[in-house]
Amino acid sequence: MSDKNLNNVSGNPFDQGDVFDPQNSLIIDKLEQISNGIYAIQRHEKPTLDEVPHLIDLSRSLMVPELQIAVIALVAVSNPDCESVNEKFLVKSLMPFSLGRRAPIQQAIQTLITERLIHRDLESDLELQLGQRFKSALHTGDIETIRALKPFGLLPFLRNFMDVVMNDRHYSPFGMPQFRNLLQQLHVGRNENLCCLKYMENHIMGRGTSDIGLMLFLAILAKRVIEDETIHVQEFFQIIEKPHWESKAFLRAELQSEQWPPLASGYFEIVGQFSVDANMEIGLTDEGVQQLLPELSPEVLSSLLESKQITVPHKAPEKIMPQPLLFDGEIEAQLRPIHKLLNPKVRERINKQLHQGQRGVCVLLYGYPGTGKTQFCLQLAREHNMPVMEVNVAQIQSKWVGDSEKNARKIFRQYEKLCKQAKRECLLLFNEADALFSKRIEVTQSVDSMNNALKNIFLEEMENFQGFLMATTNLTGNLDSAFERRFLFKVGFERPGEIITSRIWQQYFRGLSSDDALRLARKYPFSPGEISNVQRKYIIEKALGSAKTRLTLIEDIAQNEKIETQRISGLKTVGFG
Repeated sequence: MSDKNLNNVSGNPFDQGDVFDPQNSLIIDKLEQISNGIYAIQRHEKPTLDEVPHLIDLSRSLMVPELQIAVIALVAVSNPDCESVNEKFLVKSLMPFSLGRRAPIQQAIQTLITERLIHRDLESDLELQLGQRFKSALHTGDIETIRALKPFGLLPFLRNFMDVVMNDRHYSPFGMPQFRNLLQQLHVGRNENLCCLKYMENHIMGRGTSDIGLMLFLAILAKRVIEDETIHVQEFFQIIEKPHWESKAFLRAELQSEQWPPLASGYFEIVGQFSVDANMEIGLTDEGVQQLLPELSPEVLSSLLESKQITVPHKAPEKIMPQPLLFDGEIEAQLRPIHKLLNPKVRERINKQLHQGQRGVCVLLYGYPGTGKTQFCLQLAREHNMPVMEVNVAQIQSKWVGDSEKNARKIFRQYEKLCKQAKRECLLLFNEADALFSKRIEVTQSVDSMNNALKNIFLEEMENFQGFLMATTNLTGNLDSAFERRFLFKVGFERPGEIITSRIWQQYFRGLSSDDALRLARKYPFSPGEISNVQRKYIIEKALGSAKTRLTLIEDIAQNEKIETQRISGLKTVGFG
């Protein structure tokens, strides 16, 4: 074996043909023969590794340099003298094959440790052992798995990143390695021709954000390719163990501003949150897959691009519990066209007669609280198999100037993305949207200007909306007239009449007679939401051992459902009489 090959522990000087057939003999058996050969031949005058049976073939097959194969064989197989297999033992055993030089052997050992193919025992810190995944692959004879453990090429590189950075930080008593050492462990230099690393060098390095941006960039790629998941930024900050101020500065300067190059270029996207806060998730876009990961095989690329994973937070229609709803005839008549409109054939026929900009449908449900407005939206989505993107007003409003407006536009972009990912029409639901659609006010302070700007954005987005939007509110007197015009359907929900209310009592308390239900409806003209509260409290009271009869317990609970019906003795009335 030449000096050149002895020192070539970092490259791949071999052909990639599989000259070794794992079907004929397990790799671990060959390693045992190599180990035995080393002990036998080391006594020869000027021995070479070429003389060791099977070593050259196995080196080429596994794409591992010969000296590293020799180290692996000695670590994998117990030696005849039962000596502890540490660095000193390996140097002594292999020096005859390296012309008496220690450096190539020590370099081979360190390379295998860095690549996590072998490791030092945690207790002795001296004895060397095979890495668990590598050991399993050797015993099964899985050549492709063994090759993938060597971090050369995109998939092995990203898998190595997951091991070194994302999974095993607790193995080191000193936490995350220094970034310079981390780059060596990740073999960035050996993979410098990968498109993702070229992009990282050209666009992320040197932005004054230390190494957080570099590690986050690689973490997002690795998470998507290896685990098909997005990155939770806060969890990532905990993993890399950077000072809080440094992580916070990066979050504000790069992520919340969306100035970080992978976000600005559209290769990454913020998912999982409408507001840009510390709990955001970041994922890889289809464009990012194509531009940053072209080295992946066509099969893997196709799998990533055709992934049906929906990253936008939503409520799946199949997870919405069915709930029969009862409405008075007038309200039922107003809701019927909305039901029919969601029939695909009807919608297609209507769309042919409308201009492109008129095909969005916005529905406002307003009126008495607890009458089934929100539940109607959910049941409508369940019936027509529509994923629901429900908007929380608190996620839109921000104390930072400009953030609320940005979050408002993001809602509609997220909705468009949800429809694209789900490959069907979805429901955009603004629940209890009083604050969003209230009248614009005269500007007397900066906050008034911000609120008006937010409403103007919603007006603009609704004007150009292509989809199905529903909003519920209990207050209508403060509704801005411009919003009122943008809602194509406006349905008022009143408290149901006696007959419907009695049927609702029977719906929640099965077995209740028609007469008792009608008496309860007259005595307690509750909304469906209030009757639901009575049922829940009834279940609790029975579980706690109440001995009252069914009707008596229902009436006792109903008596206390309304605050104004409660009588608290001993308290004077507050006010002017």
